[in-house]
Amino acid sequence: MLSFDGKGVVVRPDSLRECTAKAAKRSKNINSRLSQGEKKDRKRMAQVATVYSALPDIRSPDSIMSNDKSNVSKPPRSKRNKRVWASIENSAEFVIEDGFKEALQRDPEQKREWVVLIDGHPHQLKLIEKVMKSLRIKATIIIDFIHVLECLWTADWCIFKKGDSKVETWIATNALKILNAKCNQVVKGIRIKATKNKVEKR
Repeated sequence: MLSFDGKGVVVRPDSLRECTAKAAKRSKNINSRLSQGEKKDRKRMAQVATVYSALPDIRSPDSIMSNDKSNVSKPPRSKRNKRVWASIENSAEFVIEDGFKEALQRDPEQKREWVVLIDGHPHQLKLIEKVMKSLRIKATIIIDFIHVLECLWTADWCIFKKGDSKVETWIATNALKILNAKCNQVVKGIRIKATKNKVEKR
């Protein structure tokens, strides 16, 4: 198992990256109270990586979407030889490559099944695919299902009106389709619904 993520870390103004420092100068006094929705422009992104081994925890799509509390009562699977690290100085690509090299040291012939878990950030995904290609690594990339659900809810509120009773049923139905590998069907359905409802935010 490999996983990568970004984490914003508040730094001194003179330690900001060039683009963030420019944005900070355009914003109001750094010591004043921020308005709602205003970005802080005080953070620098650290790239986080983790590598560990785990036995498969096989679950069905129905069990994941079920409201039955018994599905979450079993103990968590054990993670062996877990290493977590991050860097604010090195580039995201450097840390991602470092993560794959760590995994290669553990399984140089790639005899085990490799899985990469991410939140679906497009830039991060592009870097991961680039590093995998350069190191000739075969792995299954999985987007965290919680983030997938967030994307569904975003699409949902572009299609339905606030308070519509059909919302939760629509989310549950499409989430189950995604877990059953019918992603294209879900995307097609959203596009058709958006066209019918004349949604401008596509």
